Amino acid sequence: MVGITMGYFKQFSDLFKKFNRSEDGMVAVLVAVLMVLMIVFAGMAIDFGMGFNTRRAVNQALDAAVLAVANKLSTTDMSKAEVQAMIEEYFEANIKDSIGEDVEVTKPIVKYEIGGDTISASASAKLSNSFSPMIGLLTGGSSDETSDLAVGSSSTARFPRSNVEVSVIVDVTGSMRSHIGALKKSFN
Repeated sequence: MVGITMGYFKQFSDLFKKFNRSEDGMVAVLVAVLMVLMIVFAGMAIDFGMGFNTRRAVNQALDAAVLAVANKLSTTDMSKAEVQAMIEEYFEANIKDSIGEDVEVTKPIVKYEIGGDTISASASAKLSNSFSPMIGLLTGGSSDETSDLAVGSSSTARFPRSNVEVSVIVDVTGSMRSHIGALKKSFN
């Protein structure tokens, strides 16, 4: 019985030595390893591309909201609550069709002092990565470490607080007297 076991052991040992010396199929192993790495890096590029697109969408929506409210504040006095509500309304209207369904977007945080001439807002978004969690699995970690990507943006606008009043001095003597009606009409 010992001879039979030793025979199997010798055959296994010879087979292992032959496998260790053989270089047949090494290219296939190398290609398999490199293909896995290429897929992971391509997936990361897709995830980061989606992150950049989400950041761009948040930035554009926030810029539009801040500029719209700054335009309104240049002619109208508003409370902080009204400013916050208006920023949120414009932000939501601009962001809703620009991002994916799985993206979590925070409400904008507004900085505005009543009577001031500057308004600022910031917002962030968190999106789930599709491919980057593979890095955690390949390195022996958990996929939760790389499952989300957070992006943020901020926007600031300055606006004039005073109305400008224009005065026009017109010569109403002589030849200009006949054009006074047209001048009045053009200023209204």
